[in-house]
Amino acid sequence: MTAYLCPILFALFVWWFSTGAIIYLDGLPTRTFKWSMMGATALFAAALYGLWLSADDTTVNGAYIAFASVLLAWGWHEISFYMGYVTGPRKHACRDGCKGWAHFGHALMASLWHELAIIVSFVVILALTQGGQARTGHRRLEHARDVRGGLPVPDQDQSHAESLGFCSPRGAVGTR
Repeated sequence: MTAYLCPILFALFVWWFSTGAIIYLDGLPTRTFKWSMMGATALFAAALYGLWLSADDTTVNGAYIAFASVLLAWGWHEISFYMGYVTGPRKHACRDGCKGWAHFGHALMASLWHELAIIVSFVVILALTQGGQARTGHRRLEHARDVRGGLPVPDQDQSHAESLGFCSPRGAVGTR
């Protein structure tokens, strides 16, 4: 049972903790945004390294690293958009009564660079993990908003997860 419960709890905790952190940082005074963005950029670089590192790691640990790395990468995109660093060419609101295709076009122009940055990140992550045996990073990037998805749930042998120490009665990762 713990082989299934621990990944779910990990995903929920990491997802909601990172969401809370982004909301908190976005609520701080604007003068702090440059520091938040620099920190997020450093975490984004660490995320790319984590994805590259876990590309051939087919263990449960590798899946956890890939999942957390994709969430860090996604966090950079969210912070960069919410704080106004990577948005789009349209910087003003629609006129009253704007609707239909015109409204859609305005919305697209307000977030265009953000959407393109996501595509560029997807291509970079694919390039970093191309040829790797593990697929968790790819799946999480493709379904970044799916909390459950292809989380590291061993489908063959529960003792494999326990041998790594994840929520095992034997202790933390790497202990027996």
